[in-house]
Amino acid sequence: MTVRPRLRRTLLACVLSNVVMGAIGLTALGQSPTTNLASNCAPSSTCQVDQSAQNLDTSTTVAPPITTIASAAPAADANTTSSTARARTRPSTSTAAVAVDDVTGIASSTAPQTPARVAPATGTYSVTFKGSASVDGKAQSVPSSGATTFTKSGSNVVQMSPDAPGDVVLVQHYGANESSLVSIEMTANKTTKTFVPSSPVSYLQYNSPAGTSWTWDATSTDGKTKVRATASVGGTADVVVNGEIVSLVQQTTTLTMSGDINGTAKLITWASPTHRLPVIQRQVINATAKVSWSSVKLVSDVTTTFSRLSPN
Repeated sequence: MTVRPRLRRTLLACVLSNVVMGAIGLTALGQSPTTNLASNCAPSSTCQVDQSAQNLDTSTTVAPPITTIASAAPAADANTTSSTARARTRPSTSTAAVAVDDVTGIASSTAPQTPARVAPATGTYSVTFKGSASVDGKAQSVPSSGATTFTKSGSNVVQMSPDAPGDVVLVQHYGANESSLVSIEMTANKTTKTFVPSSPVSYLQYNSPAGTSWTWDATSTDGKTKVRATASVGGTADVVVNGEIVSLVQQTTTLTMSGDINGTAKLITWASPTHRLPVIQRQVINATAKVSWSSVKLVSDVTTTFSRLSPN
């Protein structure tokens, strides 16, 4: 049978159309019906399924003044299969913590609590001074403000208040329940005395009951002055420092000196067991020092108060 040219072209077009449609159908069957969110969502888009698992915030529980941070659930792996995800959400026989904003349902173990502070945070603290001082009856100026610094020295901490009359430098070693005095240096009217006990002695006790007392003895490094210390724990009080309520415990240390310096130096400290800071410290000195062939009378009563509980 002879096919006309026009009819032949029509039949050929139909055959080609069916081949193309069949190829498209086979290609569609070979593709997965799922959508790849990672490739189709821009970082700033509203596709939150993958990003919510990867950007979980940690939940913070504040228990003043120590902050305990509980870790959130671990971020989900973008390549985790659905079967693995189901396995992770099965109930556990152990108790676990779930972050407040955790939408994954994956529980994480509770993070250990931050340990209590043992030593003060090192740095410079703003303080105020109030009181009076005199040398041989002549009034000495007392600044209204200044600083107290804490610096590390090996395993010890050095406390200095260079702006205060009758400057006292304390080197302390801090432990869980107390700070031990490694050495004490006192300067007044250009006279400096340093006392180093044969071994560190208790200076501030943070967890001892009121009425606890102790003593220690030391000789100045130049061998000319002896000191006998009596110390005791007093009561407690809550004070407000820079808007924060802080609990303090009173400690009193009286140094009785003999030799080329005779008299007493009393340190009345209101210390924070939490911050390990001498938040309020009253220093009372009444002593006579031998200088060459004469003597000098030193009298001072100055109170140092911390303006903040953290370094500047």
